[in-house]
Amino acid sequence: MEHRGTRDPAATYLPYWYDALREEIGVLIECTERRIFVQRLYEARTAANDPKLEALMIFQPGEGMVFIAKKQVELDP
Repeated sequence: MEHRGTRDPAATYLPYWYDALREEIGVLIECTERRIFVQRLYEARTAANDPKLEALMIFQPGEGMVFIAKKQVELDP
């Protein structure tokens, strides 16, 4: 998944959280202006006020990458 800009309203970023919930572990997002992008993600999650989203966290594995992942994952052997 790729998102290049960070000028959109914070609500624009809410679908990334729900995409991560649907996946087995989470989603990797390529972005520019990573610090602002992460700020917008957190603003969107706070505004949504959805307790389900508290099961997710953000990792920043490298420049231009953000990973929204589940805090707990049970993988089939």
